[in-house]
Amino acid sequence: MIEFCCWEFPDDISRSPYINEASVQHTFATWAKLLPVDIYLENGIYGWGGIVSQPSGTISERIAKLKADSKLNVNRDIFRAYAAAREVEFQEKLAKVKASSATN
Repeated sequence: MIEFCCWEFPDDISRSPYINEASVQHTFATWAKLLPVDIYLENGIYGWGGIVSQPSGTISERIAKLKADSKLNVNRDIFRAYAAAREVEFQEKLAKVKASSATN
């Protein structure tokens, strides 16, 4: 089981003092060691963003869905898909930073 929240990359990752290629690659490597994750608990406002397992809607609607289906997040594919989506997003933003650095 894993609980992970609020990880969205800013549009320009070069402006963040905390996001760099080595630290993010370390995070992805750590996630790979955890797989398979049987239960993925999303929390926080970004966890309710509908990125992977949840459709859009208000927090009240989402809580009602969780009450109706207590095993909504008991699915090995949810975290795997989340991690893959975050990795693709990071690689795309990193490529933009590298391209911009090469032209400057």
